[in-house]
Amino acid sequence: MQPERRFYNSITAEALCEAGHFVIYGQTLQVFSLTHSALLTQLECAAWTQPVFTELDLLHAAQICSGNFHTIPTPAEAAEILETWDFAAQAEIWRTYCATCAAAPHPKTDTNTLGTKLSVPDEQITAAFLHLHSNLTDREIWHGCYGKIIWLTAALAEQLSGKSSITTEQDLAAIAHAESEEGQRESEEARELFLAIEARYAADLAACQSEAERDYARRAYKARLRDFAKLDPETLEVRK
Repeated sequence: MQPERRFYNSITAEALCEAGHFVIYGQTLQVFSLTHSALLTQLECAAWTQPVFTELDLLHAAQICSGNFHTIPTPAEAAEILETWDFAAQAEIWRTYCATCAAAPHPKTDTNTLGTKLSVPDEQITAAFLHLHSNLTDREIWHGCYGKIIWLTAALAEQLSGKSSITTEQDLAAIAHAESEEGQRESEEARELFLAIEARYAADLAACQSEAERDYARRAYKARLRDFAKLDPETLEVRK
């Protein structure tokens, strides 16, 4: 399987940030890291933790991610800065920055995480895991590209467990389709077809008068389940 676009993004993110590629409200952003994630999460900054955020949320995120912790603007200074820049354009830069630096295999909005279950910050769980199972230094873990760190964590977890821990873009597309109106309709149609197969099987068994007939009915039932996607819902036979 070819690596996904998000994986490539996580590799190129550091070079882009070192070249000053992402500038928001006049501030050049550093590569997004576990440290930035921990700070923004602790501050409940909606620009990182929520899909919808305000101009002030974005300004605070830019301050954190540019390393200007000691120059947080006063309310009057913040108002002046926000009036100077177009919010929509700055927000688009932020989304591109996150899509590049935080191009991780798991979405940040996922609430079913180990950190949530243990009431421990996810960033601390990730750092502890990498300290235990890799040769990365503390600085590499906490200040390296967030997306790359999460990809490494997922890859190590897969090797240790033998199970897939990565939600691929194909998986995400399938989830989106299932949640769409078309996906819901297809799901309901599939449910109705399954119930029809069960009903036909029950009727066939009731009509059987010998073990040979019952065996034939069972094999026909299994064949319909095997060819589920090819069945005509009216006849319950494979479409020609």
